[in-house]
Amino acid sequence: MSYEMSTPDPLNAIATALGFELTRFGDGEAKISVTITKEHLNKGGVAFGGVHSSMLDAAMGAALVSSLRVEEWCATGNLTVNYLEPGFVGSELVASG
Repeated sequence: MSYEMSTPDPLNAIATALGFELTRFGDGEAKISVTITKEHLNKGGVAFGGVHSSMLDAAMGAALVSSLRVEEWCATGNLTVNYLEPGFVGSELVASG
């Protein structure tokens, strides 16, 4: 039996406003990328942590959705982020799910 699998939807308004780009979607994998601009910075001059966590949530969700049938759906139940390095203006961040 063949099922219709999910396809990538356009990014939501938040992801679009943050400048995210979906660069990979399919077979249980997804990648979201963004180039850090001055609009992404916190008062410390590095990318606001919400940028990182939003990218992770989007990449993980897209990866899972890519393996689901059209009639199935999922939601994030918990997300913990440990920050290792800052994101500076001009840096490209990539989140893989």
